[in-house]
Amino acid sequence: MMKATRACLIGLFIVSTQLTAATLELATNGDFELDLDAGWVQVLEGDGALIERATHHDQDPDNEVLVWKPEGAGQATLSQRVTIPTTDLMFSATLRTNAIGELEAAWDFGGLIITYLDQYDTPLGRTVIGSLSRYCPWKNSTTDHIIETTPVVWELHEFNFNEELYYLSGVDPTAIRTLDIQATAIVMDC
Repeated sequence: MMKATRACLIGLFIVSTQLTAATLELATNGDFELDLDAGWVQVLEGDGALIERATHHDQDPDNEVLVWKPEGAGQATLSQRVTIPTTDLMFSATLRTNAIGELEAAWDFGGLIITYLDQYDTPLGRTVIGSLSRYCPWKNSTTDHIIETTPVVWELHEFNFNEELYYLSGVDPTAIRTLDIQATAIVMDC
């Protein structure tokens, strides 16, 4: 019996992640100009998972981050939790994503996940920005807002959280105390 195979390849390049209240930058090292251990937590699971900070991923001279997971189940995740004083905040991220997955039993995602947490760190909902492979089970709901990106094209995504929370009717904005920002590449059951 022949074993079915498929290519699972996901990647995420980020130029910067900014979270601002007026002129105050709330995310630590959101432009990746410092080493990633300044403000970020790295998780690498599975063969080939990679997180790389370098200047050659984009045409500008600044640092970018590559979050990468090739074929085989696992993930690469770069995350940061930020306590916020209000949801009247601007968020912006420039990213290039890709997710390739062709079998129903497996799926991939490359992008950003912003999870809204209450005072007890309980997840209330999330905004997902990225490339989802064909069989990725994530869908829009009252607690999940999925913003699909154009694969392999640099895109700027920016919004005010008060406006973004309009899409998440199941999330009480007054209960949000912390944001968990994750740049992640996930391969499931490949």
